[in-house]
Amino acid sequence: MVNIDKIEIVKILNMSYIFLLHFFPALICTYIFDKIFDNRTEEQYNEMYTIMIFIEIWLHFWCILILYYIFSKTIVQVPSPFDNLCNTGFKNSSSNELKNSLVFSITFLMFQTSLREKIEVFKSRIIKYLNL
Repeated sequence: MVNIDKIEIVKILNMSYIFLLHFFPALICTYIFDKIFDNRTEEQYNEMYTIMIFIEIWLHFWCILILYYIFSKTIVQVPSPFDNLCNTGFKNSSSNELKNSLVFSITFLMFQTSLREKIEVFKSRIIKYLNL
């Protein structure tokens, strides 16, 4: 049987807490971004210049980076219910998972349907232009 210290249990609980702190806001932001950068039909994409699609993709990523920056600066201010739980001396502020918003980034990019659609259209046009 594996012997797990109290501090390890607190760390695991804190990691799940941090995951939830990143996951749900990312889903909400994804929904908002999909409404802002709304999906287009194939006919609308056909009427657009390739450079305009590229600029929209760049703008989309730029807004994501700004949101990521704001989120990563504000998330460290959220107190953890697991700080010094059971007198373990654990501090959430020293946790690397809190400073590294990887879950937020992956969730946000994975559920961005409008961004993926634009990238697919752009990729198909580049392939067409290069005759690949």
